[in-house]
Amino acid sequence: MLKLLSKSGYFFQLLVFLAVATALWMPSFLEPSAPVLSKADGYLYTLLVQGMAHSSSLPVILGFVFTLLFSFLLTSLFSEMDLYPRNNLLISILTVTLLSCNNSLATLNSLYCALIPLLFAIYGMMRLYGREEAYGSVFSISFSIALASLFLYPLIYLLAFVWMGFLTYRILTWREWVISVIGATTPYIYLVSILFLTSTPIESAIWLKAVFDVSGFSIHLTLSDQICLALSAITGLFCFFSVFGTLNEKLIMVRRRIWIVIDFLLLSLICIGLSQPAAGSSYLLLVIPFCFFTAHAISASKNRFSIPDILTSMLMVLVFLTRFVF
Repeated sequence: MLKLLSKSGYFFQLLVFLAVATALWMPSFLEPSAPVLSKADGYLYTLLVQGMAHSSSLPVILGFVFTLLFSFLLTSLFSEMDLYPRNNLLISILTVTLLSCNNSLATLNSLYCALIPLLFAIYGMMRLYGREEAYGSVFSISFSIALASLFLYPLIYLLAFVWMGFLTYRILTWREWVISVIGATTPYIYLVSILFLTSTPIESAIWLKAVFDVSGFSIHLTLSDQICLALSAITGLFCFFSVFGTLNEKLIMVRRRIWIVIDFLLLSLICIGLSQPAAGSSYLLLVIPFCFFTAHAISASKNRFSIPDILTSMLMVLVFLTRFVF
């Protein structure tokens, strides 16, 4: 089914994308939910939520806008890096479905705010291959990850994604490694300065302590959510090995960029295991690699109905059943 959808025209795919997004978010527009809060929320996200305290619908609207924007940017990223066909919105359709798979996620979430800076970091890492003395790019990549962590503190662990990317590209000179640390600490220097100017010492200490106190969050999932996660894991693993098996057939630049996606996948799993951020939504970090490998496997398949297509179609149907039936 999704194979046929990926072969259809761009305008039809856009209509399907808007229909899926509207259907999954319409219940929240009718009955707005409060923003998702957790102890791991960063300083910027807390300020954003406080600024919307007098509006019940604004968090839902903003969460919807972030979801649509991220879905389009993710497709644009992989298309520009020659990892996915242009004028194809299958990745966007999968992304908006997964980001809205639970009723509690159809509102503003700290991870929604953080995903866009993370996307710019991935984009920068993919463009880094073959460039010499790209110190400005390294600084921007690390800065983007640190900025994302100011929305959700545990994401600072993803700084190791930059270092793993250096190993993937065989960048072993000490300057890039030092600049990555400088780029990651710069947003926190600004944070400390702002806290010093606007808060009391006790309040500043509480905010700074929250950066390191990010573990021990429980994840509460219903039975239908657990089934969705299990099917997502099966689908993701199958599609991952489908793409990985054809890796040697691709150009070296394409292979390196796919390895960047794999690096992000591994570091996301480590980040989730260490911190379990934003109770119940930590798996959203895996949306980026999941959608890439799934859409890539479906598009690359020569069969009209392949196993990745069937598994992913079942997952999308299950998401809708979970949202509107169970």
